[in-house]
Amino acid sequence: MQNVLLNLILNASYAIKGNGEILIQTKNVYLDDRYCDESTFDVTPGNYLELLIKDSGEGISPENISKVFEPFFTTKPQVEGTGLGLSSAYGTIFEHLGVIQVDSKLEVGTEFRILLACTQDTPFKKPEPHALQTFSGLILLVDDEEIIRMTATSMLENMGFKVINAANGAEAIEIYKKQSHEIDLCILDMIMPKLNGKDTFYELKGINADCQVILSSGYVKDDKLKTLLKDGLSGFISKPYRYSDLNKVISDIKTT
Repeated sequence: MQNVLLNLILNASYAIKGNGEILIQTKNVYLDDRYCDESTFDVTPGNYLELLIKDSGEGISPENISKVFEPFFTTKPQVEGTGLGLSSAYGTIFEHLGVIQVDSKLEVGTEFRILLACTQDTPFKKPEPHALQTFSGLILLVDDEEIIRMTATSMLENMGFKVINAANGAEAIEIYKKQSHEIDLCILDMIMPKLNGKDTFYELKGINADCQVILSSGYVKDDKLKTLLKDGLSGFISKPYRYSDLNKVISDIKTT
């Protein structure tokens, strides 16, 4: 959910180009039988939390509004986005049994509306916190989503690392060829255009058999992960991840 919010707010900031307003608002709503029957989402009547993110930016054209949640669709220049942010947000809301809708008018603005079911259940008990560690060294962080690179870089720098960013696997290979003797650890996204995480992993291992690699994804099947671990993958972390999760994965590798 943190990544959903970051993606939507980053898109809103891009839309206003630094000159406009972004409104973030929450309220409680009730979804009735009629709304749920007509919704394309699998939702049931009841109490929901509504989250609205609205900007006063350039808006989305009518011919593009139906495509915004499609993977790899983007109106940004290639260097500024790959079009996976909104499709990832859609997937997250879908997995939470919620609703995400978009409405936009050119030169007026865009609003994203998220609905999440309320519950009376007792919150799950959090596990004992991991003792956070500090580190040093250089990490190659590879992810095609700008917002992931931004947040993960901040986390890693707070842990004491220096970070080099790459937006895809092909770019990561070129960086690693030049700086393999300096890079202590690589963190790879699994699903990327040009060269995916699995193929990038094997390319890195071909350059340096001792290369330590963490794979990051929300979509890896167990059998595929077992093969990669057998072939020398150092660790795996599910997306979206928290500071403590990332810290623990790296700590486990460093102490092995």
